[in-house]
Amino acid sequence: MLSCELIRGGSALTVDEPGGRSEDGGPSEGLLDKLSRSFKRRIPILRWLPSYNRKDAVGDLVAGITVGLTVIPQSLAYSSIAGLPPQAILQYGLYGSFLGSIIYIVIGSCKDSPVGPTAIVSLLTFQTVGGRGPHHAILLCFLSGCIELLMGILGLGFLIDFVSGPVSSGFTSAVALVILTSQVKDILGIPASGSTFLEMWNGVFHTIEKTRLWDTILGIICILTLLLMRTLSSVRVGPEDVEKRTVTQKLVNKILWLVATSRNAILVPSPTSIGHIPAGLPDVQPPPFSISSGDNSTVGFLEMVSDFGSGLVVLPLLALLEDIAICKAFSSGKTVDATQEMIAIGICNIANSFVQGFPISGSLSRSAVSNGSGVRTPLGGLYTDALQRTSWTRGRREENGDSKAGQQDTVAGGYISQCYTGGHIPAGLPDVQPPPFSISSGDNSTVGFLEMVSDFGSGLVVLPLLALLEDIAICKAF
Repeated sequence: MLSCELIRGGSALTVDEPGGRSEDGGPSEGLLDKLSRSFKRRIPILRWLPSYNRKDAVGDLVAGITVGLTVIPQSLAYSSIAGLPPQAILQYGLYGSFLGSIIYIVIGSCKDSPVGPTAIVSLLTFQTVGGRGPHHAILLCFLSGCIELLMGILGLGFLIDFVSGPVSSGFTSAVALVILTSQVKDILGIPASGSTFLEMWNGVFHTIEKTRLWDTILGIICILTLLLMRTLSSVRVGPEDVEKRTVTQKLVNKILWLVATSRNAILVPSPTSIGHIPAGLPDVQPPPFSISSGDNSTVGFLEMVSDFGSGLVVLPLLALLEDIAICKAFSSGKTVDATQEMIAIGICNIANSFVQGFPISGSLSRSAVSNGSGVRTPLGGLYTDALQRTSWTRGRREENGDSKAGQQDTVAGGYISQCYTGGHIPAGLPDVQPPPFSISSGDNSTVGFLEMVSDFGSGLVVLPLLALLEDIAICKAF
């Protein structure tokens, strides 16, 4: 609308109606302010990044590393709860926290909510997919994200307020019992099966005579050790008054707290290899909308969706409920934008499905660790993701093909390390020459530029973005 001029008592009064234009022909200041506020509301990083400082950087670094020590073993465990095949647990478990956690830094509104696999969502994935394989789990991740994003676009955040606290608490307690039941067979080392609470216990009782003694002993020892390590967080050395403690006493208390917080990362891994993970970053590809079955027939999109049943609706709703409950728990009385969280979790799940991930949400256990570690902004997720990447094997193309001579992939302490043989370092400065746009392989063929670029996968886009984000955060901090 155009502005209008009213004449009152000989004086002119100019009224700019909504959507009006200023004298120079541009949009009115009120409209620009409204658009700016709306844009910052939907892209929360624009609100906190300009004021990012050194204290924020230190807090996010400590919290990010601490959460990273927790998320790696949790991701592997939750992928097992989700019912993924044993040979795919490592791959899809680590991929489950990859891209979503990075996107949440930009559009997430809660600093305390690390996005990734959770116990509740993993259990719902297991019940919805029903053991049909990782392709169904990836498609479920995509469709769940679409439903969550649609709810956010429609502004349905107010629906969460109708879910009472007792209902949420009861559901969480029931999930804990089901997860506990699902792990009994693993502790006993028996091949029990079942997808519901009663079916699982029925399977345990029918196969309990196949219990493996040493598996059971090892499982009980690990449980007791975890419980003892958890008590370290409440141990305090020195006077009750923090100000009266010496530097040594404060350092010991910090170490005890870190050991208790990182107990999963310390205990769960073993010094032996736990499996193979494909080298490099996951390939960026659309989720599978159809799959080939064993009898040379094709399972179409509608048939895959019908396999999900009511879980296709229940899973995204409960994932949102879990995430928003976390945001409210750590909001310190501030208003939680449920609609923005719907949009953020939806986009994270959609993106996650393109790197072969299964459904994710905010994790309550990791949120408590993050909050207790002093996280200041969502940028703590960047350091968590960086630490998680160290657990991924990295492949490199040798001149004689794809062999990885001189490279050994092992898993020790829960993290995958690479051991490279030493070599000769040429004397002097390196030669100045253009980068290789093609290379010759061992069979006298040439690997062209496009083929080399395709080998990079999603890393070609992720690496420069994270490098810029890290550099700008350092510049602002100092």
